[in-house]
Amino acid sequence: MNQTAEGPEHFRMQLGDHLEELRRRLIRAVIILIVFTLTAFVFHVELKLFAMTPLQEALRIVGPEIATEMGFKDPDDLRQLRGGSFLEPTVTSFTISVTAALVASFPYLVFQLWGFVSPALLKKEKGLAFLFMPSAVILFYLGATVGYHFVLPWFYAWLIYFGHVDPTVTFILDQKAYFRLLFLLTACFGLIMDIPWFVVLLVRLRLVTPDKIAKSRRYVILAAVVLAALLSPPDPFSQIALFLPMVILFEVGLLVSRFVHKQANESIEDVV
Repeated sequence: MNQTAEGPEHFRMQLGDHLEELRRRLIRAVIILIVFTLTAFVFHVELKLFAMTPLQEALRIVGPEIATEMGFKDPDDLRQLRGGSFLEPTVTSFTISVTAALVASFPYLVFQLWGFVSPALLKKEKGLAFLFMPSAVILFYLGATVGYHFVLPWFYAWLIYFGHVDPTVTFILDQKAYFRLLFLLTACFGLIMDIPWFVVLLVRLRLVTPDKIAKSRRYVILAAVVLAALLSPPDPFSQIALFLPMVILFEVGLLVSRFVHKQANESIEDVV
């Protein structure tokens, strides 16, 4: 009777401890985000100039003649975007500051998530997670960097060329719309680069086998089509440009996961 009576109370104490731990870690994460956001806001002009780099490179790729014809100025002229209202530059500066804070504090946020989840993991699971978590952060930054510096300039240049073919159109870019698309595409490149990591992690944790993943390939392709349609601008080239890397990186992850799965099985056989 006493054990039965103490059971629910013990469960409530455990739940209360977990909620308290979650509250503490959320507070720390929010404080870090606020500090980073305020710091980034001090440099909001520099951040905007940095965010203009892909567009400037795209204008250099298409050349001054096409750029001028499509409504742009010289690539070295930074006033390429239109403010739709008096508040738009200020709101955009705050949005950029929050985005920069999220990017800069991403490793710390992952660390807080790890600190909350790790007590519930087994020793083997902790070792795997500790090994894979840093690689997820590194791959995200790598994908975002490659997409920002190499893919986006050529992507923007293609869009300008495509608009140049149409004799009825010229570009007037809103500041808010430009930065929103820039952040979305950069984040997508970062997340896409994590696809092989995610596939290998699932196999390494023995949640699935490479053969099962291979049999579900058609569902993965379908999901990639849906994500490309939702995340990219509404034109076929943009959707294909986002769809192909997802499928290719999935196949890379599947290939690596087969090797990881084979090595894990050989280790188990050696122990036995």
